[in-house]
Amino acid sequence: YLQYAAVIFYAARHPFPGFGGAFANIGGVSLMYILLGAVVVKLHYGKKKDPLQTNADRIRMIRGVANFYAWVCILMSVLLSFSIAQKLLKLETWGPFAGTVFFLIITLLLLRGFSAPPRRPEADGLGFNPVR
Repeated sequence: YLQYAAVIFYAARHPFPGFGGAFANIGGVSLMYILLGAVVVKLHYGKKKDPLQTNADRIRMIRGVANFYAWVCILMSVLLSFSIAQKLLKLETWGPFAGTVFFLIITLLLLRGFSAPPRRPEADGLGFNPVR
């Protein structure tokens, strides 16, 4: 976020056509951070929608969503910094490459969410219990 703000303030000193201003760009990214954070807080403190969901499954789901949103926030500020830097350096041909890398990383992060929950050995009787 600080790196993004530094790039924005540098771009404000050397504006280009289509630049919306430093505070509008930083405000937009800050608003996105606030909205994604509010979604995580609502998931954490809100009412449970699935009555059959265990507390451990709910915590695992919230942890996965929060982790994904944190990565999205980091990648969003890096991608926006890169897009502004490419306009400042007149390297518009790198735009499709940056978008492709961004969506590839997002896809890989989404695939991490499809992993199976950790197995509970005591549930299937395969756990080691020396007190039997």
